[in-house]
Amino acid sequence: MGQSESIFTDKNPMQLCDATVESHREICRKLNIFDSYEEELTKGGAKGGEGAPESCKHLLTRFLNSAARTQLAIFPLDGDLPEINEELIAQLSAKNLYIIDIASGHGAGTLSIINSIHHLRIKEESFPTDPLDIDIHALDFSETSLSYYENLIEILRSDYLKVGITIKFHRHIVDLRSDENIKTAVENIKTSIGKNPQYLLTCSAISGVKRTVFQESFARSYSYIVTEFREENSLFFWVEPQTKGDWIKESWQELATEQKIEYPSDGCKTKNIRFHWSDPHTKSVLHADAEYLLMGLAT
Repeated sequence: MGQSESIFTDKNPMQLCDATVESHREICRKLNIFDSYEEELTKGGAKGGEGAPESCKHLLTRFLNSAARTQLAIFPLDGDLPEINEELIAQLSAKNLYIIDIASGHGAGTLSIINSIHHLRIKEESFPTDPLDIDIHALDFSETSLSYYENLIEILRSDYLKVGITIKFHRHIVDLRSDENIKTAVENIKTSIGKNPQYLLTCSAISGVKRTVFQESFARSYSYIVTEFREENSLFFWVEPQTKGDWIKESWQELATEQKIEYPSDGCKTKNIRFHWSDPHTKSVLHADAEYLLMGLAT
């Protein structure tokens, strides 16, 4: 999977959607952390965590990075990932959609998808604007992060409604290392949703853990979740920062094999790309390396 160069260069960086920028600024101001944004960025190394301090710092310093990687897959329509873009937008044209956000954190990846659709509904005259009802089921072990996720949705709710997007948010405090936790959460979600659903499974930036940790503690959970949510017209979308070695690609390949899907093929699309984006708070141009997987989940 060779790396591609983006249309977004250091001379022409990607601009984040207004909804992403403004909601991030607002929640950080409410938490009284926005003024330390530049200082905390220079320290680097922020990772999500169960505790409030770790979660708060991760929201401040890493949210926009995750949002930028995901936005590249949706907007602009003539962007870098046309095959992935086309399928995701088709999925988000359904009247009712159930998003299962795995290891969701603050929801940067999933909210960036929705914010991109919000942007397109405003800016693109030919873009579909039929009512879109989305149920988000967010799975994470951090109650603090899930609380921030819900607060971000509340900040954006009225803007979503103006373009016909309705969001219901369901939080599930789940330890993805626990088979019992996962099975209980999945059973509860499927019972609440009922028959003939259309799913979009999302995952963003699990690569903060080491390869051995993922394989020992998380790989089985991912396989179980994907298996349990296999339905017609459903998709699994996974976005990662580029990692050293090929462990993310190998994990994707193992997952596809377990699901009896050819890798890569029409049922499993991958992309590795470098792009530049503009940090709206500092006005600096940053580069990012990202890896993408889109896998159909038809039974």
